[in-house]
Amino acid sequence: MSSRRVLPILLAAFALGCPPKDGPPPEPPDESTAPSDPIEHAQQLMQQGKPDEAQAVVEQALAGDPGNAELWFSKGVAQRAQGQAEGATESWEKALQLDPKLTAARHGLAALRLEAGDYEAAVTAYAEILQDDPDFKDAHYNLGLALLALGRTDEARGALLNANKLDPEDPDVAVELGRLYALEGKLEEAVALVGPAAAKATDDAGIQSTYGWLLERLNRFEEAATTFERAVALKPDDDDARLGLARCWMRTGKVAEAAAELEQLAGRRAEDPAVWIAWGSALGKLGDNDAAVEKLDQAIALAPDLQSAHVQKIGALVLAGRCAEAKAAKKVLYTMKPSDRAKRATTNALAPCK
Repeated sequence: MSSRRVLPILLAAFALGCPPKDGPPPEPPDESTAPSDPIEHAQQLMQQGKPDEAQAVVEQALAGDPGNAELWFSKGVAQRAQGQAEGATESWEKALQLDPKLTAARHGLAALRLEAGDYEAAVTAYAEILQDDPDFKDAHYNLGLALLALGRTDEARGALLNANKLDPEDPDVAVELGRLYALEGKLEEAVALVGPAAAKATDDAGIQSTYGWLLERLNRFEEAATTFERAVALKPDDDDARLGLARCWMRTGKVAEAAAELEQLAGRRAEDPAVWIAWGSALGKLGDNDAAVEKLDQAIALAPDLQSAHVQKIGALVLAGRCAEAKAAKKVLYTMKPSDRAKRATTNALAPCK
């Protein structure tokens, strides 16, 4: 599963005339004449992908009007577009000194705190923003992300639900809330939320990958494979989606394809035990049990307490006719106080060795 995404500072971008992410691209500006208003000029340059020139225009205007809060805000937007978080912070703080009611600057500062990992400060900032603007969906969403990062799950759920109520069609909100439901074991509810989001955001690899992960957990492997394939087509370097796809291929009769994919993944993610477990499982299904044991040993070396790897290794050893080693591997597993499920799987795997 892909990592969480922080919404861009949409309000700040909109203040400079940039379209929302789901809207059509802007019309190419008429470059023959530059607007006389510096903010409009900066808007034009931002639409052309020239934030450095937009900043220069605003700074020239500030030289003659240093007390203009909107110019300071516009400078911060241009700086943020160039990755200058510290400069954007200073500009937006200056804008608020000049005009404490300029809420767009508050939104921008809160988003920067969230992106910087200053979650406590982000929670405080968004809570204050929502006191003044309780219907601001992005503030509820970002508040939910900050609370999740702090482990305050119940509060995060409330914030995400508020965002979802304000805009049930927003795919980012639906996906984040769906992930939370999945972690709570509410897989059907999660799929019900994320499915429509995936149908809407067909060009978003992260959302497709998340939906595939949920479908896989519900054992809907054919659908999951199709969704993971869509994610990989959109983002070929998404190794999480590729791993999910390989696991689903194993469940849908494409074991050789899965093994080939996992071999490639192991070359890129050699420290990921999940890749080695899946590769070992694929090789076992192909009847190459000795090779399967080797891959599962690698997974155990990376994660010695991973019970599923030990159980699969025992099964591969039995299928390879190496019963003495399988029984020894059982003893290792039992030093870990295995779960009842692991015990049952081990007993079943060792049955041919009696």
